[in-house]
Amino acid sequence: MNHNSRKAMFAKGAKVKFSESALDNDGYNPKYNKDRTFIVTNVATNEHDHRGYDTGVGGGLYDLKDKVTGKSFGSSLYDYELERAWHLNKEKN
Repeated sequence: MNHNSRKAMFAKGAKVKFSESALDNDGYNPKYNKDRTFIVTNVATNEHDHRGYDTGVGGGLYDLKDKVTGKSFGSSLYDYELERAWHLNKEKN
């Protein structure tokens, strides 16, 4: 599969949380991050959108802010590292 042809899974404003893969393998401290919800603040799909974008990974690269504190997460994450926070995306606000 050509990863470069994949589009971003989440739109700006989507509510997301870390995937189990990210918590298990990527070192995002499950004790601290497992139940955190984030809001997507920026979506990149190429190196022009985000200087750290890896074309080998493809898909979306997201900047996030904590839903509760409003603080930036500080790292960008790819599609495979996130999953939709379903119950929160059904909210009106």
